[in-house]
Amino acid sequence: MTLLGAAVIGFVVVTVVALQGLKAQNSASERFEIITKVQNDLSNLVITMMEHYEQLGSLNDDSYQAYLETFSASSSDYVNLIDSDIQLLVNQQAIDALGSLKVNLGSYSEAISELVTKTQYIGFTGTSGLKGQIWTLGEEVIEKVSFLSLVKQEFLPVREAEKNFIFEPNEANKQAFMERYDKFYKRIDLLQPDWTLH
Repeated sequence: MTLLGAAVIGFVVVTVVALQGLKAQNSASERFEIITKVQNDLSNLVITMMEHYEQLGSLNDDSYQAYLETFSASSSDYVNLIDSDIQLLVNQQAIDALGSLKVNLGSYSEAISELVTKTQYIGFTGTSGLKGQIWTLGEEVIEKVSFLSLVKQEFLPVREAEKNFIFEPNEANKQAFMERYDKFYKRIDLLQPDWTLH
């Protein structure tokens, strides 16, 4: 968001420069009504872009498409409005300032659209997009690791009985080993989750 904030500041600065250019036109005795109209258009442009910027933090998978459509339409309308304002002006400094503003508005609009699209792909929250996929995989890993830990714990008595039978291969130790193995097998069969270890 730091880069985006810088882009907003830069956009506002360019708009201010455009307004300064209008003052030069005013000194050349251009029609006051035209100057006032263009100034109001630029002020409304800044307000509208700031409103769009403030909405970025509340976007989600359900709202981002509508936001992009609204933002794109708004940007396009202001580009057309700047074109019409340029046609009203005769002072070259003011015309150049509005021309630069138009270019910057296009770049700013592309940056916002790209930011929203990439943020949606990465994830607006910790459970959406790539973030959500990673979170889900993490939960699956925890589940599998927990199951494996339980298997290890349940298998310890079997290993102990096996060791006793290996060192003292008599019928009693054999029977104890088989009983613990059967108990372990039945226990794991009940606990095994609905996935296969790879």
